[in-house]
Amino acid sequence: MRDGVVLSFIAYPIMETQNLQLVEIVNRLKRGTQDGKLLWEHMGTLEHEYSAPLDGGNRALVARTPNGQSVILTMSNAHGVQSLYLDSARVASDILRLALLQLFVAVRDTLAHHAASQALDAVKDL
Repeated sequence: MRDGVVLSFIAYPIMETQNLQLVEIVNRLKRGTQDGKLLWEHMGTLEHEYSAPLDGGNRALVARTPNGQSVILTMSNAHGVQSLYLDSARVASDILRLALLQLFVAVRDTLAHHAASQALDAVKDL
């Protein structure tokens, strides 16, 4: 059992490091959204599905699942090959789950704010 203990001890920091890296990715997307650096757009057939171009031809997509129970974040490269898939209902880390939910709310609220601002600008001279 000694090897089992060593393996579980070694695997934990690796998994924790990966979770921290994923949280950092999600938080950078959220900051970019809040700072106006990422231009999200509504897309797809789902009510709450948004996509944004990233550096190097990469794309990010964030969506609420149809049942409203989770948030999905995917990233793909310039060739459309998916490089990241995160589902808040399937991640083990509470911090990562919270980061995903915060990203979705930031994107949704930012787009709602832009839509309201555009509507107000359209009728400001009436």
